[in-house]
Amino acid sequence: MVDLEIKRQQSEAVEILRFPLMFLVIFVHMLPYEQRAIPPVFGGESVYIFVSELISHHIGRIAVPFFFVFSGYFFFSKIDNWTANLYFTQLKKRYSTLLFPYIFWNLALVIVIVVVNLMLEYVGRAPNENYHDLRQSSLYDLFWGYPINFPLWYIRDLMVMVVLSPIFYYFFKLLRGFGLCIIAVLYLSTLESNLPGISSTAIMYFGLGAYVSLAKVDVVNFCLRYGKLFAALALVALAVTALYTAKPENEYVVRTFVLFALPSVFLLAISLAKKSRVKRYLLMLSPAVFFIYATHTIYILGKLKGAFSRTSFAEPGWGMLMGYFLIPVLCMAVLLLFYFLLHRYLPKPLSLVTGSRIKQL
Repeated sequence: MVDLEIKRQQSEAVEILRFPLMFLVIFVHMLPYEQRAIPPVFGGESVYIFVSELISHHIGRIAVPFFFVFSGYFFFSKIDNWTANLYFTQLKKRYSTLLFPYIFWNLALVIVIVVVNLMLEYVGRAPNENYHDLRQSSLYDLFWGYPINFPLWYIRDLMVMVVLSPIFYYFFKLLRGFGLCIIAVLYLSTLESNLPGISSTAIMYFGLGAYVSLAKVDVVNFCLRYGKLFAALALVALAVTALYTAKPENEYVVRTFVLFALPSVFLLAISLAKKSRVKRYLLMLSPAVFFIYATHTIYILGKLKGAFSRTSFAEPGWGMLMGYFLIPVLCMAVLLLFYFLLHRYLPKPLSLVTGSRIKQL
């Protein structure tokens, strides 16, 4: 059983992790989806490929699973008995916290692409690739299949998990820990439904959060007891993933790494909660996470990468490695500036489009 103090510690650890995890998401989007093989010779380019692949395609894979775990945990945190009325109440709440922001930020990107290309046409330049993709895509693709603001696939899948929440409730009430083992095996098998909104990642980690909440698992004590063991296992798995970078076997090892990494990273959050200054800053930045998540790929990250590519530093090797770390920091700084300006001067609209995820500064 979990008492109120343990719940407070768990919630605090979650809030501490949100901003660092958002940083990882930006690093994930620094590289294309496809992996690159690591050259066997030492040099600036091979170091850049090794470091960027390790962070973007391996370590970065823990970020979205954590967000799913948080969502599953808090969704079921106050549920003891399932009723139809409770279900529809929960769905109604998700209209403002998930559905409206999801539609708004996808539509915002559509509008930005159209406006940018109208400006290009006005000055006599050809439309960019985004505009061509937009014109060739259906509304279904733009707002669900891709979606066009592609990081929002997480929100899309989360909405589906919320709709399917009665299945999670009765599944874990009936099978308990055995049910968690079933979805873990399916996840590690890498089988996918290929249906937008029903990914194995969403099922595994929203399900994990749901199980932890429904079973009243003491996450803090579990991580304090086993976190270091999981950290060692995660490091071994991470080393193996480096050996299988850009190979078909890589996905199996990465998924194993993510499962091992979760308790060890949560242990780190528990440790950070004891450092008052670090905790204060991370808790202050946590409410900005959804805004950054929804906006960082609306031209900002891409424009920063494009600007860097035109500098003298953008040569294969050490210059690219410097840019790899510099660009996410600049992107985060720009978006935090926008967020705090909006928070100060337009707090109500900001609250609306971020699903009421802002707090008093």
